[in-house]
Amino acid sequence: MMTPEDVSYLRGEKFSNNYYFKTIRNFPGQSRLDILRNECRGKRVIHLGAADHKGLIADKITAGIWLHGVITDVAKECVGVDIEKDVVEWVTKEHRVSNMIAGNIFATETVGSFRERGPWDQILLGEILEHIPNPVEFLSDLKKSYSGIVSELLITVPNAFRISNFLNCLKHFEANNTDHKYWFTPYTLASVAVSSGLSPGWIAPCHYVWEMPRRFIFHRHMQRTFPLLRDCLVLKCKV
Repeated sequence: MMTPEDVSYLRGEKFSNNYYFKTIRNFPGQSRLDILRNECRGKRVIHLGAADHKGLIADKITAGIWLHGVITDVAKECVGVDIEKDVVEWVTKEHRVSNMIAGNIFATETVGSFRERGPWDQILLGEILEHIPNPVEFLSDLKKSYSGIVSELLITVPNAFRISNFLNCLKHFEANNTDHKYWFTPYTLASVAVSSGLSPGWIAPCHYVWEMPRRFIFHRHMQRTFPLLRDCLVLKCKV
């Protein structure tokens, strides 16, 4: 959990140009999917941006790592929302997915539909926030629209401190998803959440998946020993 001192800095009540933020939760041996599976088990979940990139979905389903499928299997109820209508229609038809709707999460009819069927336990944003031009505005609007409908928010983003980024620096290049707008660290992710009016509970660095090829044994060792070098961040907030 965030300490009172952490919260005072996150809220801007105190200032430091070199604050040591150490409040991270360690889930040794657990991947992002493991953590999200455990957090969503037996709960009612709204999965925002559920479809994923169309070209990646089939392979992820085959590998058992498509996030919407993983959450659907463990949640009491899971409804996916994605603005990409063609992808939703494709995955519904080709992969027989029956719990996904196409639409804007902020649309009056969408909010009204979830309110009528509420209450919901969680909204899950899996690798969404780094694509949003203004993440504070986006999360603020989400809180405004879904307060009283949803209790918690689960956010996952790529970790700016991931070991591959440091190794790429040694090779004089940066590797990026070209649709990303931001990298996040544990503190800056928590700061964005607080600036949006959310109440962060805990934040954890984690692996995207644990099943790395053996040639990545150095990566695995370093990430086990130094959690901040892991690939992703998971943040749990109260709405």
